[in-house]
Amino acid sequence: MIVYVFCVVVGNEMAERMAYFGLSVNMVAFMFYVMHRPFTSSSNAVNNFLGISQASSVLGGFLADAYLGRYWTIAIFTTIYLAVTTPFLFSWNIT
Repeated sequence: MIVYVFCVVVGNEMAERMAYFGLSVNMVAFMFYVMHRPFTSSSNAVNNFLGISQASSVLGGFLADAYLGRYWTIAIFTTIYLAVTTPFLFSWNIT
């Protein structure tokens, strides 16, 4: 059981890191070249995204320490994350 929980936690963290750094590197270029937003607006949106994602870890830490516990916090927010991002995987039209 401990090995399973360890694999889920480590796998979740690895997937989260890859998604975070993959998005943050390419997001300004995507907004500028594909979405045709001004460069200042694109960089401002990415800066806001990075700031909110860093600040939300403080909120998650508080919830984990004060109310839910570490594993329940990971389980709840992973479920929310998958529920929000999974529809996007099937909505892409790759031609």
